[in-house]
Amino acid sequence: MFLGYLLRYIMSVTPTTDEDVSLALQKRQEDKKWINYSLTDSLVEGYYGYPVFLHFVISKIKKKNRGLIGKFINIFSDIIIGILIYQITNKLIGVTLLSYFNYGHIASLLYITSPLLIPVTSRMKTIKARSFGSMLIFFYFYFMYLMMNSFNFGLLILLFFIAFLIVISSMFAFQVMLLMSLFLSLLSFSFDPVIYLAGFLFILFFIKQL
Repeated sequence: MFLGYLLRYIMSVTPTTDEDVSLALQKRQEDKKWINYSLTDSLVEGYYGYPVFLHFVISKIKKKNRGLIGKFINIFSDIIIGILIYQITNKLIGVTLLSYFNYGHIASLLYITSPLLIPVTSRMKTIKARSFGSMLIFFYFYFMYLMMNSFNFGLLILLFFIAFLIVISSMFAFQVMLLMSLFLSLLSFSFDPVIYLAGFLFILFFIKQL
């Protein structure tokens, strides 16, 4: 985990060309009580449908600390995913290679050190919901797995809350949630993932502004 943190920190410290976009998104949310989707600073006013929950949260932090806090959120989201992968792998496989090393360590290490996830480009370095959205997706399907094994109303509420955060945080994570729920139903021969997804989408239609 420390190796993953170190790699991401070293690669994230330099400024990026995409950073101004992130700062502009945060500035738009500064004095708002909830996410502002209105476009008032463009040639054509309208509705900005890009999920900006993470920028909304960061906008409540002092301006001088936003860049640093945002990058640390990116880093720690990936670290939490690594921990989840370790836990899930051990739960599913449960085989120990050595007394101090198992398949969970291997899976987590492969994820944390994957070159695809190291922030070397502007899009990866800047403050976006890539890591945060990925973390939410891992939590969503982890709780989905628990629900498929044993129904729990508290877990259902938590599942819907995470799904809500996904919708307002990351467009890519929302797409993954939709497609993977369908694939999971097919692979597991269970309607549960689709039923939970359909229930959440039904509730979503009654929320006027996310």
